Amino acid sequence: MVFTDSAYQGDSECSVHDALKDNSPNVGLKLGEIDNARQKIDQANESLGNEVENLGSWNQAAKDVIDKANGKCEEILKKVGKDKPEGKIFLQAEELKKKGIELFTAAQSAKSLVEQKVTKALEAVVEMDASLKKDLKSVKEEIKRGIKEVITELEVEKLDEKVRDDLTTLKENIEKLTEDDNATKSLVNGQLEVLKREKSTLDLTTSKEHGSIQRAVNGLDSNFDNHIQTPLSQKVGEVDKAIEGLGGTFDGLSGENAKKLEKILDHIKGEVEKIKGTGGTGWDNKGGQGLEGIKSKVQDYFNAFTGSDGTQFNEIVNGWLQGILGKQRQRVVEWFSEWIKQHVNDGRTRMVLGDDITFDKIFRDEIIDQIKKQLHSEAKAAGEKVTQEKSANDITSNIEAVKKGCEDFVKGIDKRLNKNQITSLLQAVKKEVVGKIVNMKSTKNDDHFNDVLKTILIALRSTSNQVAEELNSVFLNIPDNGDPSPGSIAKILDHITPIAWSLHDQLNDATTLSQQPPPQGQTESPAQAVDSKLMAVKSKVTGLEDDSKRNVTRELRDTAGQVEGDPLHQSPQSTHPLQLQLHQAPWHPTE
Repeated sequence: MVFTDSAYQGDSECSVHDALKDNSPNVGLKLGEIDNARQKIDQANESLGNEVENLGSWNQAAKDVIDKANGKCEEILKKVGKDKPEGKIFLQAEELKKKGIELFTAAQSAKSLVEQKVTKALEAVVEMDASLKKDLKSVKEEIKRGIKEVITELEVEKLDEKVRDDLTTLKENIEKLTEDDNATKSLVNGQLEVLKREKSTLDLTTSKEHGSIQRAVNGLDSNFDNHIQTPLSQKVGEVDKAIEGLGGTFDGLSGENAKKLEKILDHIKGEVEKIKGTGGTGWDNKGGQGLEGIKSKVQDYFNAFTGSDGTQFNEIVNGWLQGILGKQRQRVVEWFSEWIKQHVNDGRTRMVLGDDITFDKIFRDEIIDQIKKQLHSEAKAAGEKVTQEKSANDITSNIEAVKKGCEDFVKGIDKRLNKNQITSLLQAVKKEVVGKIVNMKSTKNDDHFNDVLKTILIALRSTSNQVAEELNSVFLNIPDNGDPSPGSIAKILDHITPIAWSLHDQLNDATTLSQQPPPQGQTESPAQAVDSKLMAVKSKVTGLEDDSKRNVTRELRDTAGQVEGDPLHQSPQSTHPLQLQLHQAPWHPTE
């Protein structure tokens, strides 16, 4: 049998058609599987496209977070930068420096004024004391000299001898008068003439109205007033004016208080006490005033950095880290909060929140604690440095000790930022945080976690370095490889504080009765003693005139009276006429 091509072809088509019929179970099943596979491939392609699109979005978000972190780093560096005026720390330090200079200027001016006033007052007292001693001594010497001159001029010391000799001669002459002869009468007449002449001479000297002695006595009062009383009164008045002028220069002194040295010195002591001030207590230096208030605040600031075990300095580090990331129980700083949202999820198995304790705060606090643990040895070394450099009462040494401690801490962080050590630090922090507190949203975020830790460490290093720089700039003024400048605020405070203490103690001694047993009879302070002595001198000067009239002139008058009241004024024992005549005529002995 011969088959033609057309017949063969028709048969083949029928066979294929029959084989592909839907009622053929094997072929239908395979076609269904192929169609399902095709649909799954289409779904996979669509899902893959979505994931590629998401990956692009994640990449852009990561770039945005890195840009924000870099911006925050720049902002932190601006705030602590010394060369950029917008830095708050720099501006606050400049303001503190300005206030410190103003305080020093005021204290120095007050000290200078107090020294000038006290020196002037003491010089016035010394000058017054010397002048009074000199003038009183001159009065005494002048009076003694005047009395001596009168006694010498009148030969009072030889008066008894002359009277005795003249009486003897007179007795002999009187006895001769009993002889009633011409020779005797001639002798008597001659003696009477001599007596008259001598009486006239004596009247010129001893007369109460015109005698030279009386004139000298009368002029004694005016001479005493002009040459002794008045100059002394003027000197005492000048001392009073000087003291009153000194008191008038101070506000709060007036009236009688401005004239008393005790009140003036007591007022000065009060002003010095304000400058000296009192130390404060607590972190806010409560009650602190003046130089002692500054000293107590510096000491409190210094104590916050001390501790050989690093505890205190570690607390300082904790404060710095809270300043960078946000204070405990307060809001997390914005840039770090954004980073947390972008890169981590809460990884705790039990999430018990409340009392405003949010996840980002817990994460922030844990980061701070772990960084502190990793830098504990550096903080301990810095605290030991501060303790080694401290001084009991020296402000400069204590501030410099804190500066050196901060610089040592900076050096410690620099070593940890070294390529060989930074990896171990980052891994140690990550080990305690990632997986326990948080989970990273992507494995690629591990690099971002390391970057943010580095940013925090750099900010911490900058803060410690800036503190050291500002302490030097404001308080110490230490040049490279040098010592604190003598004109620095710390040096000036160390210089003027003991001066204020010493001046206050001296003024206190001058205005307060000594606690030691005082000299017998002393019941007043030195300043009160000066005031009372001044009053005594004024009273003495006022009474000198009365004393001179009662004592000096009385002695001179008595001396003159003795000259006038010579023995010939006594009642005569002889009744001879010539004896009566001689008795009635005052007689002056002649040599």
